[in-house]
Amino acid sequence: MSLSSALKQLQTRNVKFTTLKTALTHNSMPTSNGWGGIEKKYADLNIPAATTSSYSSKLQKIYRDNIEYGDKAVQIAKFHNDLSHLFKSLLQVRFKMAFTPPKPFPEQLSLPDLKDLTLQPKLARVEYNGTRTGFTMYFYARAYETFKEKFPVDQMRDPISIRRFEGFDEVVAIKQIIYLRIDSVYVDIKDCRIEFFADATRLSSTDKMNEALLQLKAIFREVMIEQASDQWGIIAFPLINFFPKIHEVYNGAQGLLVQLGHNTAAGSINNSRMRASLGDLKQDPSHTASMASSTTIEKFSIKKAYSYYNDLSTVYLSIPGKSADTSMPVPTVTTAIIEDCIDGTQFNDMMQILR
Repeated sequence: MSLSSALKQLQTRNVKFTTLKTALTHNSMPTSNGWGGIEKKYADLNIPAATTSSYSSKLQKIYRDNIEYGDKAVQIAKFHNDLSHLFKSLLQVRFKMAFTPPKPFPEQLSLPDLKDLTLQPKLARVEYNGTRTGFTMYFYARAYETFKEKFPVDQMRDPISIRRFEGFDEVVAIKQIIYLRIDSVYVDIKDCRIEFFADATRLSSTDKMNEALLQLKAIFREVMIEQASDQWGIIAFPLINFFPKIHEVYNGAQGLLVQLGHNTAAGSINNSRMRASLGDLKQDPSHTASMASSTTIEKFSIKKAYSYYNDLSTVYLSIPGKSADTSMPVPTVTTAIIEDCIDGTQFNDMMQILR
């Protein structure tokens, strides 16, 4: 694959430029201050063929790592060991794929390829780990990113538009960009655990992430019923409650606190965050004063930053609860968000916190 093709492949993932720049630097590759600058720089490179091949391979690895470890909305279901037989029986299942992407992986799916995909995720790949104690299922879906812009009619100047929209106040233009969403499910046979990962690259809100996770769990259940056992249709997914982990993450020695939602001693709601997610909220005098005013402060959401590779890379872990959760008999938050990982080491560290 050429350098330009590898870069275009990355662009289809809509990788955050800061994350891409970090990954390029970590892999000792040329970088710039924008997509245009990077494209020009790589187009102008005068390097040996071996170096070109090495750079292309690294760009493809960055692409694959973004699929595996890029921005994810996470839910984890932990089952009782009484169901271990059900998990072990999955090793005998030969899953049938509902969608077969072009090879080799990673796939750069074009719009004609995507026509075979629906908005509902389809099982596209299953990969077992080396010890066959678990496997990952990849679900591909077609998705859309919608942009809307309004144009006041009284500001139009060309005669055709003036005649066409006479009597209207404004024109609303809607643009939809089609893209590939890759969700995944990891089934840990040994530990009777299922981890659901929604591709959050273009999901702009927690509500949209929860919708994606709900859809992913439903499709996963359908596949298991059809191809594994009817029993998957009656068992519940006992999702891990991340709410108690908010306090654990807050008091954890690692990472910088960049955002915290909590109820104050006076009964108000405080959503504090560091500007540009820089620095440690715990060092802010107003925050320490607020937290010291009562021993019964209820934390309901948190976001923490974890530094890697001599501060080159910063990974964010969020547990986005709501104030209303604290008033429930058993406060529950089942979704967490992991952002800006560039490799598996970072992602696995965040998952160890959540498990």
